[in-house]
Amino acid sequence: MSSGLTKAEQLAESKTRVREAFIIFEHKEGSKLVDAKELPTIVRSLGINPTTAQRDDYHTLLRAFKALDPDNTGYIEADTLEQLLGSCEDALSPEELNNMLSVSADDQGRVLYQEFALRLATDGRPI
Repeated sequence: MSSGLTKAEQLAESKTRVREAFIIFEHKEGSKLVDAKELPTIVRSLGINPTTAQRDDYHTLLRAFKALDPDNTGYIEADTLEQLLGSCEDALSPEELNNMLSVSADDQGRVLYQEFALRLATDGRPI
């Protein structure tokens, strides 16, 4: 992706790349359907190559976050996550919580957990 783009522009560029990759692998032109067996190839064609450990970590985190989202909204309130992580046996410090939530919560105080789980699972490691 080009540097200097706004987040909205980066997102639009990413969506275009993904859409184009799926079009290449469509069963029939215009069907918008791909064979599930092609998904790993499509993902790799986008330059995304997660390790087995990263995939396992992501799925483990995603299951945990989904357990905290009974309505299947796709997010957890930042306040709820802060209370959970600040009160467990291995609690994060207030500074650690603040740092984490400052980069993970949106402007409405929600943590979109699919994106957050990916960030945690990759821990800065390239995928």
